[in-house]
Amino acid sequence: KAYLDEVKQVTINQELVAEEGKTMKLIFTPLHGTGAMLGGKALRQAGFENFTMVPEQAKPDPDFSTVKKPNPEDTAAFDLAIKLGKEEGADLLVAVDPDADRLGAAVRQPDGEYQLLTGNQIAAIMLNYILTARKNAGTLPANAAAVKSIVSSEFATKIAESFNVDMINVLTGFKFIAEQIKHFEDTNEHTFMFGFEESYGYLVRPFVRDKDAVQSLVMLAEVAAFYKKQGKNLYDGLQELFEKHRS
Repeated sequence: KAYLDEVKQVTINQELVAEEGKTMKLIFTPLHGTGAMLGGKALRQAGFENFTMVPEQAKPDPDFSTVKKPNPEDTAAFDLAIKLGKEEGADLLVAVDPDADRLGAAVRQPDGEYQLLTGNQIAAIMLNYILTARKNAGTLPANAAAVKSIVSSEFATKIAESFNVDMINVLTGFKFIAEQIKHFEDTNEHTFMFGFEESYGYLVRPFVRDKDAVQSLVMLAEVAAFYKKQGKNLYDGLQELFEKHRS
C-alpha cells in the first residue's frame, strides 16, 4: 500500500486521466511475472479502468511457457498482446518484464497493426510529456534535471534543453542514475525529473532508486491519454517531436 500511495504521485494531470482514462483501451502483459500484482492496481487507482491483462500471461510461471524470452525488447514477447489488442481494438499495448523493472510498448496504427516503440522512443515521449505537463502546471523547478546513461539517445537531451532542463549523462547501470539522485538531494544542485536507459528502464519519481516499470506504466498511459485527447497516438507524438528537434 505504501508503494501504491507513492505511485499515485506519478500522475501529473488528474483531469486529463479522469477524462480519457475510462475510454482509452489498454492491453497489459506482465509476462508471467510480478508486474501482475501491482500493475493492474496502479493503473486502476490512477483512473485507467479500461484495460485487459493478457490472461495467459497474468499468472506467475517460472517456465515463461507462452514466450521464448520474457523480454519487452523482444517483438515476439508481444505476440499474445497483439492478438488480444486486435480483438479488442486496443490503443496501446504494454509489456513489463518478469521482475517489473523494464517496460516496452506498441501503438495501434490506422491500419490496425501495432508499431513497437524502442526504449529511447518511450523515454523521449515520456520526458517531453513530463516537462510539458509540469511547465503547464507551474511545477517545473528552475533547477530541473534529467539523467540518462551515456549510451542512450541524445534526442532526449535536445528535448530537455528545449525546456532549459539539464541532461546529465552517467555510465551504463541504473545505480549511476541513483547516485545522481542522491547527489541532487545532498547538494540541492538539481531537482530530479526523469531518468532512463535505452534498454527499456525508466524512473519517474525517485521514491525508489532503480528503474521501475509500474511507475512507467502509469506515466506512459497518461502520455497516451494526452495524445488520444488530440486524436493522435504515441507514434504521432514522436513524429512531431522528431520534426521539432530535427536540426
